Amino acid sequence: RGATLDAVRFPHAVARLVRRRFELGDLDVVDASSGDLAYVAPLRVRAASTAVFTRSHGLEHLADAARRRGAAAGELDLRHRYSLYHGGWRLREVARSFRAADGALLLNDAEVTFATEVLGVPTERVWRTSSPVRDAFIDLPRAPQRDVLVLGPASWRKGGDVSVRVVETVLRADPFATASWAGLDDPGATAEAFGDDVRARLAVSGRYGVDEEAQLLATHRVLLFASRFEGLPLTLLEAMVAGIAVVGTDIPGVRDLLGDGAGVLAPEGHVEGLAGAVRSLLADEARRETCGASAVKAAAAHGTESVVDGVLEAYWTVLEVKRPMR
Repeated sequence: RGATLDAVRFPHAVARLVRRRFELGDLDVVDASSGDLAYVAPLRVRAASTAVFTRSHGLEHLADAARRRGAAAGELDLRHRYSLYHGGWRLREVARSFRAADGALLLNDAEVTFATEVLGVPTERVWRTSSPVRDAFIDLPRAPQRDVLVLGPASWRKGGDVSVRVVETVLRADPFATASWAGLDDPGATAEAFGDDVRARLAVSGRYGVDEEAQLLATHRVLLFASRFEGLPLTLLEAMVAGIAVVGTDIPGVRDLLGDGAGVLAPEGHVEGLAGAVRSLLADEARRETCGASAVKAAAAHGTESVVDGVLEAYWTVLEVKRPMR
């Protein structure tokens, strides 16, 4: 019935489905995205023999806080209706969904803190998880030919405006430096945002598949990740597994992955800091290799087997409480 109406109706449809399956008793686990269990009563969840989880894909409350900071800084314009649904009612649905569930699957330290201290989710009902890294990026042979790589759309959330300024700064500081930006919705428009003096050393392209992404990661020296908000970014995880040196913004999710030497962090939106970190890595091959090796090691915990084992542990922990005699 249209994206907006479907978004409003979806949690109600989920609630009807889940209640019916509770009555049938034919499910072991319900693993729902945040907000989807808003209209399933907590008492029904507790009485069911099913293990019920709410899963974050980037906690909406933290995303809302980031957008409101951006709006206050004049970086984006939030329409009035944003506060009615996405910045209002939707946040209440998400909170209800996490409170109703037997367990919360969360992505980073900031989400855990918010869920336990603000949403009131008991610590014993919280588990950390992530998306599993695909095998195509493991043991990827590296043969760097170009300097800076940016992956993803040029959106406000992904720090597109910041990435433009950082890449421009790096290219202007070194007349031999090169850069690539892939995953753009409109490559031509992004290219036009760069100055005439550097555009010839910039390669832009649209959406990419797994093989194209692996090739890009293998042939570049440094990944620039200037995002303003993340849960636990899969693109960054894939880059880490591929062993490329990363410069990222010091925000939740990115900090959780790069904070122990697996990359270089700079303040969100700080063009000079990000550009300086990129230039420093480009000038120091040994440091790039050290960062890449640390990244591979840190990302190993997010392989498919580790991620699946962690989720299964959460499932079984709840099921053993709800089905003690089975």
